[in-house]
Amino acid sequence: MDDLLSEKEQIEQMRNWWSVYGGYVILGIAAGALLLYGINYYKSSKLESQLEASSLYQQLTDYVVDGDLDDAEIVAVPNLPTRRTRRRRSSPLRVCTWTRTATRMQSTCCRNCLRAAAAMR
Repeated sequence: MDDLLSEKEQIEQMRNWWSVYGGYVILGIAAGALLLYGINYYKSSKLESQLEASSLYQQLTDYVVDGDLDDAEIVAVPNLPTRRTRRRRSSPLRVCTWTRTATRMQSTCCRNCLRAAAAMR
């Protein structure tokens, strides 16, 4: 602001500036706050999923090392249908999560994959 203006004129210029640009300033502050919240939420959810995956992997390796392949299969494929549940009829083929090969009997495939992984250790 110009030093030659009186105090009242300076206040009037600030009010005029705020009336023109005040909405943009508030919008910028709100957008910045939302951006910071979104970044923190993304980082915490990513960390949480990494910790969960690490825990599941540790459980899986413990079961495979101990030779308990049935429990390892449950950890590796948590939504595996049991004999009592009905398979979805939408796709006759399933994809093995370990070897990424298509098979009709996922439980047998994964059990064989886990045995092969145990033999490799």
